[in-house]
Amino acid sequence: KVMIAGVEHTLAWGGIHGAIKQYCGTGIFLMADVTAYYPSLQLRYKFGYRNMLHPENFEKIHGENLRFKASGNKEARLPYKIADNAISGQLKDQYSQLYDPRENNAVCVNGQLLLVDLIEKLEPYIELLIQSNTDGILIKLKSMDDFDLIDDIVWEWEKRTGMRMGFDIYTKVFQKDVNNYLLVGADGKTKTKG
Repeated sequence: KVMIAGVEHTLAWGGIHGAIKQYCGTGIFLMADVTAYYPSLQLRYKFGYRNMLHPENFEKIHGENLRFKASGNKEARLPYKIADNAISGQLKDQYSQLYDPRENNAVCVNGQLLLVDLIEKLEPYIELLIQSNTDGILIKLKSMDDFDLIDDIVWEWEKRTGMRMGFDIYTKVFQKDVNNYLLVGADGKTKTKG
């Protein structure tokens, strides 16, 4: 357990988790999620390649997952998304030919460290860190005028790490904890978990 940007976080083999408990607020909230985080870490840093007989197959699946995500074609993306995440998950399955606990730990630890790095770069320019959860963060902006600065900081992080982030903006947050929340956008659309 460690305090990051004023929020208690747990860093463990399951990923980084932290949240302001029982938080409700209005304002400008930015959900920033890393696209296909664990598979992207695998590709960028070659984690899990030691036991892959044909890494080009993983690279093709991952590439198609990202391509279909960018196109917005959810139906075509689904099998690639499932396969992409399954390959990453196989690193911790003792019955898989891809089983490699050290590489699984490398994916998880490096993913956490990269998110902590991003949070530390953003912290001086945000009002609050609301939560961090494995592959993304939810922050409250001081004002919409800060969006371009936040976007620039994230872009610099993307350049350094090779990861890609997507943004969603919300105006209301109702959060019990990191795994139970309701986000509401200006258009009334919601995102829920738990």
